[in-house]
Amino acid sequence: MNKVNGELIKNLREELELSQEDFAEKISVSISTLYRMENNKSEIDVFQYMDILRMCDRNINDYFLLFWDSKEHQEYRQFMGNVTDYCNQQRFGEFVEIMKTLKDNDLINDPTVQQIIKYAEIRQTVSNRGDNEWFNPQDLDEWYNAIAITKKDFDEEKVAGYLLNTCEVNVISALSMALSYAGQHEKAILLATNLVNNKSIKMRFQVNSSDYINNATQMFFIAAYENAKMYSDALHFAQNLIARCISTKSFISIDTVLGRAATNYKRTGEDELLYKTYFIRAYCCNLLQRGNPLAAYEQIAKEDFGVELSDWIDF
Repeated sequence: MNKVNGELIKNLREELELSQEDFAEKISVSISTLYRMENNKSEIDVFQYMDILRMCDRNINDYFLLFWDSKEHQEYRQFMGNVTDYCNQQRFGEFVEIMKTLKDNDLINDPTVQQIIKYAEIRQTVSNRGDNEWFNPQDLDEWYNAIAITKKDFDEEKVAGYLLNTCEVNVISALSMALSYAGQHEKAILLATNLVNNKSIKMRFQVNSSDYINNATQMFFIAAYENAKMYSDALHFAQNLIARCISTKSFISIDTVLGRAATNYKRTGEDELLYKTYFIRAYCCNLLQRGNPLAAYEQIAKEDFGVELSDWIDF
């Protein structure tokens, strides 16, 4: 995999009219790391550079051919298409099989690509077991191995300061939940808290308030408190997230957040009318966004609230 010349990093910084101190803060690295990047003393691969471009609100499509010839570019586009077509549809086994066909090119050896494949392999392993929950504690070591592919000296306490790509965020989120399901609640909450406070995630949100990663990490954060049976805290953070979604007009997964608020209102002993109202709002938002939430919400109504959906919703 080709490496990015430090001159490109420096040119981007100067184009943004930022000092080294301000640019380092923006992309969540130390000043010394940025200095090494700009002077070709610290390697940065194409995927990392693309993440920096996203954080700086740059269209990454214009930069592809700076790094790859036509064959490499075609392979990259094929790879990203497979990520979208298979992983986003949770067809992880098919994705892993497709990736085996790339074993003879440089792309497959890139750490980011290796991590995406590892993520898919773990998800497929869980699927093969027939588990309903993919944060099984028995997979804890596997999630640690997955994050170590790109963060060799991974430290939960340093997560807030890491420059993270989307796959790393997904793996760390899964790790926090695996810790939670293993009963390591304090460690899970610490990791989820540091992820929510991660500088690169916050920067992505500043650039694009509709960025789904920010809301997703907030949901894992809330789930960590729920699993620790700290329901009042989980409710408090769910309410904050709902308020922020409304203020920023970022409604990705707003139905899920409303649903978590409903569940935690019930768990904290609030009146049925209150949590019923939030549940119906969640149902309606899901209906507007996805079209047909009936089966899933029938199950949630039974499991979380002990009622039939038809008793709450006038069909």
